[in-house]
Amino acid sequence: MQATIRESLVTLVNDAYVAAYPSIPIVYDNQPFDRNSPPMLWVEFEIKFAGGKQAGMSASPRTRISGWVYVTVWAKDGLGTKTSLSILDWFSQQTGYARPLGVTLEAPQPEFVSSPPGWHCEQLKLHFYSAPT
Repeated sequence: MQATIRESLVTLVNDAYVAAYPSIPIVYDNQPFDRNSPPMLWVEFEIKFAGGKQAGMSASPRTRISGWVYVTVWAKDGLGTKTSLSILDWFSQQTGYARPLGVTLEAPQPEFVSSPPGWHCEQLKLHFYSAPT
């Protein structure tokens, strides 16, 4: 079930993001990426599963999986925040309240993230849950 949820969330954004921002790479959780030599501006898209609970009281209960999507825009110090915030706005519009293939995303929320030296990070998070199958 988790692999299906992940695929639904990545499919929701990938092609549209690449079309909207072809020169700004997007990195999905645990994909190859050289963090020792990153570009000046890039996006990290992470899916964190947070739990599951029983949905229904029938003899065959189902499980509802939930978690968080984190979108972090990494920009080298000095690039400003305008582009980073416009990218997060794009993700908010693309993902907020979306329902891709049995997954429901809730309201996008700005999230504080501590930036490592030399970088400025902006982040948003979205809670999601699956429709029990």
